[in-house]
Amino acid sequence: MLRMYFGDMFVDHRVEKAVLECIAERGIDATDVETVAARLQRGRSTLYAQYGNWQKLLVYTHQRALESIGTLFDCAAGDRRLEFDEWWARLRAFLCEPAGRGFLQLRTRVSPAEPPESKEVEQLPALIAWVNRNRSPLEPSATAVTQVIWLLALSAATCPAKEIDLRELAWALVDDSRTSKGDDELNLDSPEALAPLL
Repeated sequence: MLRMYFGDMFVDHRVEKAVLECIAERGIDATDVETVAARLQRGRSTLYAQYGNWQKLLVYTHQRALESIGTLFDCAAGDRRLEFDEWWARLRAFLCEPAGRGFLQLRTRVSPAEPPESKEVEQLPALIAWVNRNRSPLEPSATAVTQVIWLLALSAATCPAKEIDLRELAWALVDDSRTSKGDDELNLDSPEALAPLL
């Protein structure tokens, strides 16, 4: 059965899938509740009754997508480069699917007043914990580093020509084999510092 209780509503996971796929096919500006309802062969009043309005449905779908993305990082302690490459490949595969392409557009609409990445990373605790493993207290926080890695991974999905460079830059941020750092190292507490690279 596809329905389950989530918060104060019953959830049909086909709805979030339909939202993401419609956005991928039509674009975020051409997608609305009516479009999603037609995809699901339901009345839009049903979706309004369940989710309240279009913005709430977008926010809910964004949250559910992040929960799914969080499961992509499921690595036991081992070779960190192998773990990193596996995670990157899984995330890249998802972001190339219709649901992933929809997610990339959707994320820009869920918090129009501020960049969404800080809240997104908070919902990826397994990735933060992995980044934090073996980190020195003198290094930038694991959350700040994870936010930069997250932004690099999303950028790689939208700019395939730079994927290898962006992946290697992301890996360099968590490489435990580093023995020293240069004085000109990026300030990881300010992801905006990477903007020229993306």
